[in-house]
Amino acid sequence: MDKLRNLKGLKEVKEFIEEKNDFIVLNDYDADGLSAGAIIRKALERLDKEYEGHTLQHFSKEELKEYSKHYKSKPFILIDFGSGYLDMIKKEIKNGEYCIIDHHEVEGETEEPHLNPHLSGRDGSSEISSSGLSYAVAREIDDENKDMSKIGMIGALGDMQYNNEESKLIGLNREILKEGEEAGEIETRKDITLYGRHSRDIVSFLTYSNYPYLPGLTGDRRNCYIFLKDLGIDLKNGKGKSRKYCELSQEEKRRLISGLHVYGRRNGVPERVLRNLVGEVYELKKEPMKSPLKDGKEFGTILNACGRHERPELGIKISMGDRNNALEEAMRMLRRHRRKLSKGIKYVKDKGVGENGSMYLVDTEGNVEPSIIGIVMGMLYSTSEVKRDKPIIGLADEEEGEVKVSGRGTEELVEKGLNLGEAFYKAAEKTQGEGGGHDIAAGATIPKENTDKFIEISNQMILEQLEK
Repeated sequence: MDKLRNLKGLKEVKEFIEEKNDFIVLNDYDADGLSAGAIIRKALERLDKEYEGHTLQHFSKEELKEYSKHYKSKPFILIDFGSGYLDMIKKEIKNGEYCIIDHHEVEGETEEPHLNPHLSGRDGSSEISSSGLSYAVAREIDDENKDMSKIGMIGALGDMQYNNEESKLIGLNREILKEGEEAGEIETRKDITLYGRHSRDIVSFLTYSNYPYLPGLTGDRRNCYIFLKDLGIDLKNGKGKSRKYCELSQEEKRRLISGLHVYGRRNGVPERVLRNLVGEVYELKKEPMKSPLKDGKEFGTILNACGRHERPELGIKISMGDRNNALEEAMRMLRRHRRKLSKGIKYVKDKGVGENGSMYLVDTEGNVEPSIIGIVMGMLYSTSEVKRDKPIIGLADEEEGEVKVSGRGTEELVEKGLNLGEAFYKAAEKTQGEGGGHDIAAGATIPKENTDKFIEISNQMILEQLEK
């Protein structure tokens, strides 16, 4: 863990937490934010520190001002946001009592305690997420917190930091993975990467696959049934119960994977997507075999479902160890999440994706919820709807006359100079909004009447980035 211990700001954040008490913990609402928030809350409880935790869907000046006004004498821990709003934070938290744990790009002048991989020359979009940084803090406080290595990994998987050519965790995330393996928390192996290996019957496993999107199979249960029967895979066990992927023999798994490759090539699935059908999978050793929490990516998806459908406290509880009522309710959120994603991707495919200068642009006109617009845009790269030569920008209507903008790029575009976080930050500044993020994925919230201007500015900046 020496590479983690060398991160700039780690020591200062640790000391801030150890020296103070009665914290206000604010974290983001996605899988990374929830898992990171859970790690810090658990570490505070083990230190017998008092805290009050809150999950925010929008980290804004108005929101921060309210919290700072209400809790003006208390120290703040800001998790999975903050690095892009340093000047605002300094102004709004009047007592100056705060620390930041964040992996997004840094905007403005910083001062410690501030833990961010970019300050140490590390890539926060692929090497480590906020949950990994929070784990580094917790472990630095006490070795007892090694058991949270698995949650440190979950946030990275939820942020799709495994999504590279080798389809595996890299950089500092790999250090956390090794720590989890040594602690007996995580098992790593090669297998199919589709969602639901442990939790879905084999027909549903294929039917609800949307990454990758499999034309003619995704969303069509009857076709999936026929496809599996043609491969000679028994759908029921000896007791007449539906089988799950994890119950297939090695020969059946090999037959299924080979069959999907052949099917995908015949139906226009991009070769780069098919290559990622098999990759590293990360299993939580202490979870039951058929639990939806057994697979790390499934765990992250459940957290995303909780946060994006206004039940973030369920994700926090699950990450802190609750396996009873919170998990049951979270599974209902997951089913709702999946339905909305399927509806969203279908709407976009039916509507079609437009081109606008340096980007692909989709205005969902109120038909896709703001909380999932970024996920839907990312899913488009696994379909034949768009090429990988431009970033994808999606627009979703918010309440009170605002628009949520979500952008997704590719590793190839980032290598050519793309930085969506920088483009969105500067475009939002000029359109009375707030924005930022990573080079490969970013978001913004702007007044609806300024949408055209935001797109115009972003378009020009992206064009300049890619022409350098």
